[in-house]
Amino acid sequence: MNIDKNEKSILRLEKIVVEDISFKRFNTEATKIEKDAEVSFSKQLNQMEKSLYKVTVSVGINSNSVCNMNITMSGFFRLEEDSTLGKRLLQTNAVAILFPYVRSQLTLLTSQPGFDPVILPVMNINALFANEKY
Repeated sequence: MNIDKNEKSILRLEKIVVEDISFKRFNTEATKIEKDAEVSFSKQLNQMEKSLYKVTVSVGINSNSVCNMNITMSGFFRLEEDSTLGKRLLQTNAVAILFPYVRSQLTLLTSQPGFDPVILPVMNINALFANEKY
């Protein structure tokens, strides 16, 4: 299959790593996290080399009566072009690429015996960061 140069993305994922997974259960009788549990979402961008960037995504759930958990994953992305478009791709597309992996790890972590799995909804990452400056 031949792909035209204009069809290739200037952003390339090189690898994904798990930085941290933590789970602390407080109540062994509870099987579900309350709907009003606090959910936090954060991202961080670090330039590692001239064209290599580390994008880190963290999701935390704090349910004081049931459990606390956090998952942090990083993706290493190569940016072929240093431009405003490239920075925007790093801020939005890189996070959008990583988020399904974080969601999957969270579901795996909470699907252990005696606990109902937590399935985060699909999120529109581009809308979430639409007002950020690049």
